[in-house]
Amino acid sequence: MKRRYSIGIDFGTESGRALLVDLTSGEEVATHVTVYSHGVIGERLPGNGEKLGADWALQHPGIIWRYCEDRYRKCCKPQV
Repeated sequence: MKRRYSIGIDFGTESGRALLVDLTSGEEVATHVTVYSHGVIGERLPGNGEKLGADWALQHPGIIWRYCEDRYRKCCKPQV
């Protein structure tokens, strides 16, 4: 029987994570967490210095897809 998998990707405040699950057994096959190298943008916007509202936490938009691809590859890398 051909195995089927699902991958979940979450972008949190300080890191992004991925989880690969075997859909037949429910087994967690792989996980990967990447801490954002640029940190959290929490007080002012880069570039124009505009002050952020209370309880705001942003990540650099240019890095989101790069991290998504990186986590996907690391989760789907063949297990040795």
